[in-house]
Amino acid sequence: MFVDIVGFTALSQRNEERALALLEEYRGLLRPLFSAHNGKEVKTIGDGFLVEFGSALQAVRCAFGIQQALHDRNASRPIEDAVVARVGIHVGDVVHAEGDIYGDAVNIASRIEPLADPGGICISQPVQVQVANKFEFPMVSLGPRSLKNVYTPVEVFKVVLPWERGTNVPFAPQPKTRVAVLPFSNISPEKTDEYFADGMTEELINVISHNHQLKVIARTTVGRYKDTPKSIQEIGKEIGAGTILEGSVRKSGNKVRVTAQLIDAITEDHLWSDNYDRQLDDVFTIQSEIAKSVSDALMAKLLPAEQEGLIRKATKNPAAHVLYLRGRSVLRERSEASMKEAKKLFEDAIAEDPQYAEAYTGLADACFLLGDYNFMPLVAARKSGREALDKALSLDDELADAHTTKAQFLAADFKFQEAEGEFKRAISLNPNYSLAHHWYAICLMEMGELENANEETRLAQELDPLSAALASNLAFGYAAAGDNPMADEQIRKLRAIDPTSRFTDYALALVAELRGDFKEAASYTESAIKLHPERVWYEASLGYFLGRAGDVARATEILNKIKSLPEGAEEKPAMLGLVYGGLGMWDEMFEQYNLAFERRTLGFRVLRYTTVHPMVKDDPRYAALFQRANLRP
Repeated sequence: MFVDIVGFTALSQRNEERALALLEEYRGLLRPLFSAHNGKEVKTIGDGFLVEFGSALQAVRCAFGIQQALHDRNASRPIEDAVVARVGIHVGDVVHAEGDIYGDAVNIASRIEPLADPGGICISQPVQVQVANKFEFPMVSLGPRSLKNVYTPVEVFKVVLPWERGTNVPFAPQPKTRVAVLPFSNISPEKTDEYFADGMTEELINVISHNHQLKVIARTTVGRYKDTPKSIQEIGKEIGAGTILEGSVRKSGNKVRVTAQLIDAITEDHLWSDNYDRQLDDVFTIQSEIAKSVSDALMAKLLPAEQEGLIRKATKNPAAHVLYLRGRSVLRERSEASMKEAKKLFEDAIAEDPQYAEAYTGLADACFLLGDYNFMPLVAARKSGREALDKALSLDDELADAHTTKAQFLAADFKFQEAEGEFKRAISLNPNYSLAHHWYAICLMEMGELENANEETRLAQELDPLSAALASNLAFGYAAAGDNPMADEQIRKLRAIDPTSRFTDYALALVAELRGDFKEAASYTESAIKLHPERVWYEASLGYFLGRAGDVARATEILNKIKSLPEGAEEKPAMLGLVYGGLGMWDEMFEQYNLAFERRTLGFRVLRYTTVHPMVKDDPRYAALFQRANLRP
């Protein structure tokens, strides 16, 4: 039997002392169970155990005991203190040597363990045969699995635990039309050309997404598998992909070589592969040919309009394209320096090719983010961004990302109904564009359409299952709707995705607030501030939570700190309004919120879903704020 903790490495990176304390508690919980079922602890491997038993039934009963003990333990603990394990069991001959055991049986057990769900148990078919009719819980076949370094596929079964009854527990193999494009490897002589391989990955995702019969997983999720040691099968299961496209890029001067292969994520069989040796200015043709080959291999016939979209060239200028790819690469870093560098790269790309629509869209995105992160005066940033966006759409009205960005600008100007039209246009052009669904959901929350907002976030998460931002937003959305079990599920998912994400502690704070626990909300927000002091809004949220918790002195300190910000700080009124609300100073709150409305920094979803005092919502000034934006409170 192999057993280990889910997400222990990430937890150690975030808080080593806490991780070690949980590890000791976990070991203390499991070791008596090994002894109780006649198990011999062969060795520990970090947070994992390798254990040998005299019979398959003893091993399975021990595995159940482990999961029962952890399930009971976690039920009485806060989510952040949960310990979740996976267990894998196989039966076979082993060789004992120098206190260790070796052999195929050990190897197979180690390969089965990662197939188990967090909190679950997976067993091989030989184990299932030996315990059938002797073990009280159902065992569901997950089908034959090809395991790394194991010649013959092994049928794997999932043990259905009592608390999983009535849920869709078996892992259902995803259709082949659900495609993940893994980050293409950079094998160029210059390692600085990494951006080109990343750009190829992102553009292939976009081009393949033109086929409406395919579901294409977003870059945020697939980006986590850059240089991963995980097998295709493991990746496919983790992100729900039926087919994986992987490859490499070699750029040398004005020449480029691209290799690509399409692989069945369940059997790891190759469905298609090819090599392309071309000039740099022919890179768009390569992308189109790969997209068409993927569609053909998956028997997903392209419509005429989709075929036309594949052959469109963004620019005929290789230098402009390289600048654009570099801009997209650095923009993802979200630092002040990287955003300003991206803006300059997009401007340089436009100088090389003034007809390059995507470069104008990139420039609009950079301007929007620079303003949103307070790295550029908001009014100037939005003005420059709108001008770039208008130019992009005048050159090409079929760009889904341009329509999404336009919708964001409209929503930022409180033109929510117009923004909704642009989001719908973007989604009609590319239903696989997770960011369009994501931002549309936020727009719907501003408009008070919580159920529709949660549905759009779910659609975005289906396309981008490892996005911390989406798990955070969905946790908040479910909590706002009063669905605490689903909110908790998303919090658990968020912690598993990335415990060190800037979204995690703040999401926990917002959910705690919606449940009326302002002290806990303040505590989580303080943790978020320590990790990300640049997020000025966290300070205002802390002031609000402290005020609602009755800590007037500390809330007032934060209020005075925000008051000391320069008058030109665009979000200052919205932040002040929030803290005044926490302190119950309604007149001052409404005064600041009206100023925030004028500056277009007022968050209507904050007004809707924060647990403001009932007196606030009964105040005519509350409804008047919404009416100014043609919204219903």
